[in-house]
Amino acid sequence: MVSGHFFVRLQPDLEGIRPYADALIGFKHLFTQTRIQNEGFEDIEIARSTNFNDTALSYGVGGGVQFQVYGGSQEKGPSAAYIDLGVKYLIGSRAGYLKEGSIRREDGNVTFDVTNSDTSMLVVQLGVAVRF
Repeated sequence: MVSGHFFVRLQPDLEGIRPYADALIGFKHLFTQTRIQNEGFEDIEIARSTNFNDTALSYGVGGGVQFQVYGGSQEKGPSAAYIDLGVKYLIGSRAGYLKEGSIRREDGNVTFDVTNSDTSMLVVQLGVAVRF
């Protein structure tokens, strides 16, 4: 799965600890690939194919806090660096995907057992933010 979101952030301009709230909208792209590889000495990939893909609309809210770990001067580079702890709840529309065992061969024909479900998810993040 690959996702991308635009977001609007409300964040007070504080020193040291900076809480924030986000509103997001974007997409989630789900895809299933099959690959064949030689399971010998080097595990060389022989072939790869995307069997199924689908895209779902996604929107949600999030929040977090940034803890300042560095405060430099503008002349020497970044003015501040923060550890960023956050969480986002992304509501997603329904999308189809394949699970293990969903691709079957019967009498020379290939059939896919597509599973459909909501794509809502809770994302917990840990990162670094730099303020210039």
